[in-house]
Amino acid sequence: VLLEQSAALERQRRVAASQQRTTVEALPASADRAESYNPSDVLMSLPTSLRRSVLADMEESQLNSLNEDLVQDYERIRSEQRARTVYTTIPSRYYVFTCMLENLS
Repeated sequence: VLLEQSAALERQRRVAASQQRTTVEALPASADRAESYNPSDVLMSLPTSLRRSVLADMEESQLNSLNEDLVQDYERIRSEQRARTVYTTIPSRYYVFTCMLENLS
């Protein structure tokens, strides 16, 4: 199940990266239009799952270009990722119980 989820997330990240490249390539080349480019607007125009995938891959140094709502989304996604990491690294209760029984023998 974890492998399937991991593969699905990887596919979403690839799609997000591809769409992000397409979006960047479609940006106007003139300086006047480039100044009006707003990364928050671009991210908000993406479907929710894709936006979450892009935010999950962002670095903290990129947050200063985003609006407050997207920064909050970023923080929530990172918190969820940390919680999943902790959950998957904690041994199951059965495993811990089995180890305790073996040590008593």
